[in-house]
Amino acid sequence: MSDDEYITSEEAAELLQVVVRQVYRYSDGPNARLRSRPAGRRKMIHRGDVEQLARDLGVANKPRKKPPSVELAPAMSGEFLRALQQKDDEIRQLRNEITQMAHQMGQLQGEVAASRKLFEDQQHVRQRLEAIEDERAELLRGQSSKENQPWWKRLFGG
Repeated sequence: MSDDEYITSEEAAELLQVVVRQVYRYSDGPNARLRSRPAGRRKMIHRGDVEQLARDLGVANKPRKKPPSVELAPAMSGEFLRALQQKDDEIRQLRNEITQMAHQMGQLQGEVAASRKLFEDQQHVRQRLEAIEDERAELLRGQSSKENQPWWKRLFGG
């Protein structure tokens, strides 16, 4: 083995039985335990340093981790799949109901806002009506007081 032999960080991780990120930690910083060099976007790790670190960590004495199972999900029975599909259908139906209710609530909120506007407009019109009725009553009182005056005061003002 050459002293200049470098391996990929993935190979180093496998030899050390750690994740690639841990290999990077061993190879970074001022107290790096592994020599490394860049190779494009990858990082190459010195094989001799990896083997020495494996001896220091006692990797040979550690049990090998089992590779992950190829089967990601257990085989599902037809009954289980039917139950799952039924629940999915119920979820879909309930989400549709929620959407419809939200739409109806939006319409009702619009109607409430329109009702408030009408109520405010009605209040404004009532206030205006009261003001005009008061003005009319004042005019009538003024006219009435003139009619109660003698004819010469009405004619010549006075």
